[in-house]
Order: sequence, then C-alpha cells, then structure tokens
Amino acid sequence: MRRLRLILEYDGTRYCGFQRQPGQLTVQGELERRLSGICGHPVEVAGAGRTDTGVHALGQVIHFDTTGRIPVDRVALATNSYGSDLVVRHAEEAPPGFHARFSAVRRTYHYYLTLRAPSPFASRYAVLASRMRPDAEERMRAALAPLLGRRDFSTVATAGISGSPERTLLRTGVSRRGTMLRVELTADSFLRSMVRMLAGWLLEIGRGAREPHELADAVFRRDPPGAVPIAAPRGLFLMRVDYPDGFCDGMGAEGIADWWPGCA
Repeated sequence: MRRLRLILEYDGTRYCGFQRQPGQLTVQGELERRLSGICGHPVEVAGAGRTDTGVHALGQVIHFDTTGRIPVDRVALATNSYGSDLVVRHAEEAPPGFHARFSAVRRTYHYYLTLRAPSPFASRYAVLASRMRPDAEERMRAALAPLLGRRDFSTVATAGISGSPERTLLRTGVSRRGTMLRVELTADSFLRSMVRMLAGWLLEIGRGAREPHELADAVFRRDPPGAVPIAAPRGLFLMRVDYPDGFCDGMGAEGIADWWPGCA
C-alpha cells in the first residue's frame, strides 16, 4: 500500500464544497472518482481543509492510499485529463504517518474584495465592496491586529463546533492593488466559516457601519453585538498549507502568495 500526497487547485464555483455529499458535486467526490479510475480500485481522499460551497483553492493538500502501480510522476497528468476546474499541481509519495489534515501546522487563506464592479473574467473570484471609506484599509488592519494569538473564535464561526473553539491566529494582513483589497489570514487551523465571518466584519468596518474595536470586543466577550452578514464564498481562497517537513515549499507556493484575480 502506498500513500500519495497531492497539491490541488480548484475553482469552487460549481462545487458544493470539498466534503463528499450524496447526490452533490463536491471536490472530494470528483477527485475520488478520477483517482479511482486511475488507480483501478475505490479511492478515498483526505483533505487539509474542508472548504465551503463556492470557495476556491490554489494550495489545497490531500492524501490517499493506493495499491495501484501508476508512477507518481504520472498522477497529475492522468488526473488533470478529466477536466480543468480541478487540477493537481504536484504529486509525490508521502512519508510514513503523513496525514493531510492532522500533520498540517498552518493554513493560509486570502479573501478578495473589489472596490468597483469586477472584470467579467474575475467576477467569480472577488466580492464587490461598495461604499467603503477612504481609510478602509487602515480600519481593517486595526480591527485584525488584536486578534493575533491563541483565542476562542466561536463568535466568528458558524454553529456545530466540535472540540475546542480555540485557534492560534499567526498572521493577518490587508493589502491593496489597484481597486482590489486582499485580506490575508494564517492560523494553525480555522473554525467552520471563520474566514468568511471575519471578512463580513471587515466589510462592515471598512464601510463605517462598525468601529474597528468592535471585532475584538465581540471575540473577547464571546457575545457579538447583533448579527454581522457572512461574506460571500466566491472571494475566498485556500492558498497554502504548511507541514513540518516543508511539503509545499519550492513548488511555486511562494508565487501563489502574491496571486491576485485579474480585475485590479
């Protein structure tokens, strides 16, 4: 039995999230269909992150076990021959004990906002942020800064948390290119819909509907003052997953960190 690990890119627009669901097109289900045909036996994959419906990835990591004999350097070519909205960027043999989810030490997500109607070639990858204040970037950065460190993030996640709601937020950033804003978040892991809920807060703060300190107040008090709309999934990308052995290093992942949709 061999364990292989892959780095994936996918456009999440037509997928009902990563996780397999009966009767639904999902990233996991489609990838298992392709790999089962390639390997000649049923394949089950495990992913580093269970992205929601409509969420994209440039650096998702999965692993699977196979008794098939396909050379690892042929896996990407064979898998990618099925279609172009889900592609394998890299494949290799996994070391003993590797698990795409449980071996990961960091995940990085980017969320893209555009200050004017986006190009039709990028409209699936950025959310229109209308009526933003001139100082929106500064306000968003100020809102995120106090959240760094180990915290209970249950007030910025959807219901159904299993296990501890504490996560370690390692890095935050807000940058701009032309008319586009990018929110960057790196943590050991994220609660369900946590990035989209944080993006919803930042939209409110950037528009002046809420003050920057209110986000930290909500997280620390674990009692948010009224509902904040969750941001749409199309602006969210799983950019990178990091592992202790450096998997994902040196494979173009550094260039991915500066990727922008083509509507700036």
